Amino acid sequence: RRRVPGEISTPAAGVAELLIRIAGDLHRQEAGPLGLRFARLATFLAPESSEAWLLTADLLNEGEEHEAALIALAQVDAADPFHYSAQAARVHLLATAGKAEAALAEAEAAVRANPTVTTYATLGDVYTDLERLSDAAEAYAGALAVLKQSEAVQPEWTLHLLRGGALEQAGRWPEAK
Repeated sequence: RRRVPGEISTPAAGVAELLIRIAGDLHRQEAGPLGLRFARLATFLAPESSEAWLLTADLLNEGEEHEAALIALAQVDAADPFHYSAQAARVHLLATAGKAEAALAEAEAAVRANPTVTTYATLGDVYTDLERLSDAAEAYAGALAVLKQSEAVQPEWTLHLLRGGALEQAGRWPEAK
């Protein structure tokens, strides 16, 4: 009998959902800053909407407004089901904004706090960006181990491919093969 996160329970939340859809469509049509305006309006109408904040951050990032995108991602509550998506987006944003060490610190902290396939894979991506390929391979191996222990229905091949690529680039061909 608890409220469902992300529910559309007010007129403002309904209009915000419409604006998010419009912003996403404009984004796919490469309409420039217009999509960002609609996404930002959605955040004013429904500040608890993680979807609005994630889209806003994505559009800000594409506009090279990295600091504003980081602020948008910080609006997603830790109890929200999309919190881990926002956390992964934050790590990738830090890495692309040239803040690799900060991205690495956050990715490592995320794995320690919640060792999931996503957090391990994100850590592997950061290690790959830093050209720490053996570490990347180990992170992807961690993601595979978590996946095998879970009941999630997710294909393993992408993680095997990422791990194999990191091992090959690290000069560890027998393991990569």
